[in-house]
Amino acid sequence: MPYQWVLRRLFLNRFTDSDAVVYPQGGGFSLVELAPNVQHVQGGTANNLIVAMKDYLVIFDAPMASCNRAGPSMRRKRNIRENRSGYLVLTHHHMDHTGGMRTYVAEGTTLIVPSQSVDYFEKAVSAPHTLVPDELEKHRTP
Repeated sequence: MPYQWVLRRLFLNRFTDSDAVVYPQGGGFSLVELAPNVQHVQGGTANNLIVAMKDYLVIFDAPMASCNRAGPSMRRKRNIRENRSGYLVLTHHHMDHTGGMRTYVAEGTTLIVPSQSVDYFEKAVSAPHTLVPDELEKHRTP
């Protein structure tokens, strides 16, 4: 078992293998408006930011796998077509910032990453996920 996984689970107080590793039973995410067209996604142990431009979204970080679906909620709220995801800015490679990146890529979102990390993210996006296929594995996009 990777040591980093153990440390993160202990820190998050979620050591068990569960589908509810992001928020407690009955919990969820909410969009909190910080300024016009700027939403903070709050809930559980994950946070990220969504900025609505005229025709697309700029999303900062994609925490904790595909269970954080705030991007689609915000697109619906702003009447932005599903295929106009826009950009996902990933600040660094930790799972609590990149866990949902493959889902966004599957939706056609363009990733913006630090230049030193391009190789890492290219490998992460192009890697097959065949044991438990995610959205990107099911719907491969360039």
